[in-house]
Amino acid sequence: MAYLRQLCCLGLGKDIVIPEFLKAVKTVIPSNNNLATKVGEDGIPCEIIIDMFSPELAPIALELGPKLLYTPQRLGFFNSCYKQQQVITHEIYSGFKFYGSDFYHLVWIPCEHHYFFQVPVFQNHTLVEIVWLFRSRSHEPFTVADQKLGVQLSPYIAHALQKRTDTDTNYVNSGHSSLLVTDSHGAIIYLGREAQRLLTLATQLTSYRLGMSSPFKLPPALLKLCRNLDSIFRGKEALPPVYTITNPSGRFIFRAYWLDKQNKEPGGLIGIMIEHQEPLSLHLLRNLQQEPLSVTQREVALMLALGHSHVHIGQHLHIKLTTVRDHIQKIHTKLDIHNSDELKSHLTQ
Repeated sequence: MAYLRQLCCLGLGKDIVIPEFLKAVKTVIPSNNNLATKVGEDGIPCEIIIDMFSPELAPIALELGPKLLYTPQRLGFFNSCYKQQQVITHEIYSGFKFYGSDFYHLVWIPCEHHYFFQVPVFQNHTLVEIVWLFRSRSHEPFTVADQKLGVQLSPYIAHALQKRTDTDTNYVNSGHSSLLVTDSHGAIIYLGREAQRLLTLATQLTSYRLGMSSPFKLPPALLKLCRNLDSIFRGKEALPPVYTITNPSGRFIFRAYWLDKQNKEPGGLIGIMIEHQEPLSLHLLRNLQQEPLSVTQREVALMLALGHSHVHIGQHLHIKLTTVRDHIQKIHTKLDIHNSDELKSHLTQ
């Protein structure tokens, strides 16, 4: 719970915080393949962030879901439920034969969805987001205690959805990278699942939008990488075939190379390596969960690794300077380090 609360208070964008939240919440409320839906002004979900990346199921879900779940009658019913109770559970969906529908059999069963509860997230008394936690038919339904934990987290999710003001973000490698293959004109020849996920994140389509076309097409900036590479090998002047995209999902670096070093002829294959970087604060906070530190010591260690002074840490955590120094000494002892530079190095390995 401490990690989830801290995650929501890092001041990062929704497209970074929500996917991490959907994964991390499983350690507090056992669940699988969770998702979050943004709610538009008309009350209809217009954007979906999913824990399990499934490009095969997305078109089916987008075609069948709105017809079944988002009719005017059902939207009115759901909105009434959100106002009367804090969560919506799977029992409500049994009332309109949802579990016999094509949507359930073609989308939910492959995703191992059956039992669920929804956590509505409000801002200024307006429903803005719905977090769905799922379990398969082979598991037990969610308990009242599970639902109460979800409700406790709702205000923190609302806080995370606020527009961030800090634009000075440091990035580190997330450990995720992949290769896609194109022809010399930029047409995609091969795109694996991880490359699909990274390309979708980079092009701001990780949040599936209703009615969108296939996202797996290179945008103009990446097509230019292929042209630049071709121009260089034809002896012409061109910029190096590298391009960086920074958006709420992180930083993405694309580099293009010939797959056959001897090939300079039209029709040759080009490999584009995609490297994902994530905010340093998120990387540090996640890695701190593996360290033998108390909750307060993790908070002190995070701020120390981000370069904050002892005085600022004390003011931020509302503790005395002597207490801050005591925590730092214990952190050094437990992690076998001697200063903040070693701490940062230890947590970014």
